[in-house]
Amino acid sequence: MNGINRAILIGTLGKDPEIKSGRDGKLKISTLTIATGEKYKGKNGDWQTITDWHNVVVFNNKFVETLHKGDVVYVEGKMRHSSYNKQDGTKVYTVAILAQSINLISTKAKKQEVANKEGQQEEEEQEDFTPTYEDRMIDVPDIDIPF
Repeated sequence: MNGINRAILIGTLGKDPEIKSGRDGKLKISTLTIATGEKYKGKNGDWQTITDWHNVVVFNNKFVETLHKGDVVYVEGKMRHSSYNKQDGTKVYTVAILAQSINLISTKAKKQEVANKEGQQEEEEQEDFTPTYEDRMIDVPDIDIPF
């Protein structure tokens, strides 16, 4: 029986994407760190927040280069569990989401602009980047990721 391996996140980039080249120099591997939050009522009745940090891996996607810390993104992909041995022999287990599509929901710059406009009457011009469907789709190669 085949199962379903699907991950969907809406969260905030915790830092700018890290972009590296693969061993052959052609494959670009980008790593995103995305925060998601959840609120719940604690024992005292006060609201608590839990923040989860997710590692997202993206292959050969130029759109990732336009993302920055603080941007809110929508990511669809699949979970990948892997492991490796450290030099001291300790086995390390990792979980990452292999992104199959990414959409920009809001930019940090846009959030700051909205906050600034609340206190100002003048409007400033803003560059409007709307990625195409092809910019958002990601070709995920079938390789073993060593992390």
